Amino acid sequence: MTEPGSDGGPDPTIMVVDDEPSNLQLVKFALMREKFPCNLVLLGSAAEALDYLGGHSVNLIVLDVMMPEMDGFETFQRIKDNPAWADIPVIFLSAVHEPRYIIRGLEMGAVDYIGKPMISQVLTARFQAVLRTRYLQRELKRRNAELESANRLKDEFLSFCSHDLRAPMLAIELTCQMLSDTAERVGSGEAQELIGRIVNQTRLARRLVENLLDMNKLDEGKLIPRPTFFAPRELLRGCIEDHRPMILAKGLNLDLDCQAAEAIGFGDREMIAQAIRNILGNAVKYAQGNVRMQSRLEGLSGEDAGTWTVSITDDGPGFPGGDAESIFHKYSHNNQGGAGYGLGLYIAQQTAGLHHGAISAESRPDDETTLTLRLPIVFRRDALPDLSRHSDASVRIIAGAKETAELLEHVLLEVGLVDVEQCAPACDPAQEFGADPPDLAVVDLASSAVETAPLMRFINRGHAPTRWIFFGSAEELTEVARLAGPAIAGLRTPPNPIAYLRTVKALMDDRLEPMADSG
Repeated sequence: MTEPGSDGGPDPTIMVVDDEPSNLQLVKFALMREKFPCNLVLLGSAAEALDYLGGHSVNLIVLDVMMPEMDGFETFQRIKDNPAWADIPVIFLSAVHEPRYIIRGLEMGAVDYIGKPMISQVLTARFQAVLRTRYLQRELKRRNAELESANRLKDEFLSFCSHDLRAPMLAIELTCQMLSDTAERVGSGEAQELIGRIVNQTRLARRLVENLLDMNKLDEGKLIPRPTFFAPRELLRGCIEDHRPMILAKGLNLDLDCQAAEAIGFGDREMIAQAIRNILGNAVKYAQGNVRMQSRLEGLSGEDAGTWTVSITDDGPGFPGGDAESIFHKYSHNNQGGAGYGLGLYIAQQTAGLHHGAISAESRPDDETTLTLRLPIVFRRDALPDLSRHSDASVRIIAGAKETAELLEHVLLEVGLVDVEQCAPACDPAQEFGADPPDLAVVDLASSAVETAPLMRFINRGHAPTRWIFFGSAEELTEVARLAGPAIAGLRTPPNPIAYLRTVKALMDDRLEPMADSG
């Protein structure tokens, strides 16, 4: 793209609008005197200007303020209201020098306000500055669009490559496992060792592929946690086993101090495991001889969520204190001559954020580096209620957001309830539940798609044996408080899985008792 008026570029078109012909001639003579290259369009009214803009391209508009029929301010507003003309710069050129006029023009969006009588050198200098600024703005916009397009192509390329690489990597890993089993049967220890190395390298390559896929999903906002219950201790042990071949190959000592037996986690198990594997892999990569892992539980009380803290320390070269935050950037590099941290720590940080947690780093150069992951997602194991008595209970979920509906459904499926289904958020409960009422209905009030009025009418008519759980804000739950009774419960949003299951148990246990007469 060539700048208007530059060598080889088209001369800019400047439209000057003034009801006084003498003023138009003065502008023309000023530009001629300064030999300012342009296509000059001189018009005597706002109506002519708007008509001209309808069929011509203009680089700069110069408006007189005091014009009959339609003044400069009204003309300016009409120009800005038209999307096709809105980005054309406008300069007010007027004999009216009152501050209120100048302020009004600039507040409306004019790029300049020049008083009469005009000085030719000042006039052309301001015209040149405005045209130059507009050119640079448009050039920046064009280049940003090109960069965005290139970035999209890059992301698509990485996504396709990562997706296509995942299958052959997994096939190689499975094939090597079969070879290892065969070598074990024939008693070939050397073959097993070699195959083990291939398996290890294949796993590392597969994790790189998974990181690339996760990065693309993060950038597109498509990496959404799918929470499940899991055992923190077993998750940690699985992460260690994945890295054991490299730990043995480097002759590292791994010390695990795990305090997690009494807890149960609730989060996206695979996503969290990938984050911990990435942190541990970084420690194994830079460790000189020792790696320490510590697992701690904090704040476990009743049905409230506690924090699971996993700290991984290595005795590698570390990084300068100022690099603590930068190591979590995409494709970050260390300053110790190493290859860098790649995507792993970036993925770990994003995973922590998606689980409302955090990750931090501390390092003493040439001493130790500790990365700490904190996730507020653990509960006391004995707080998980036993719902095995109610495995045959029918449950219907009503929620506007797909993620919320899936979460409310999945929690119940995980504890053994099998007859759990989602209903349309705007369903008619009389039609949906009338002939075959469920034992329990769970309603999320957070979405406007959920129509509460028919639900309230349905409940007020006393349709037992359905029990109801409502999730919502304090205000939303107050709306249904008048219906409170043994068959209705309210819980605050976002769903706490343990409180949710305990409420389900309390309501369903009551189901086994004779129903009170609803009157």
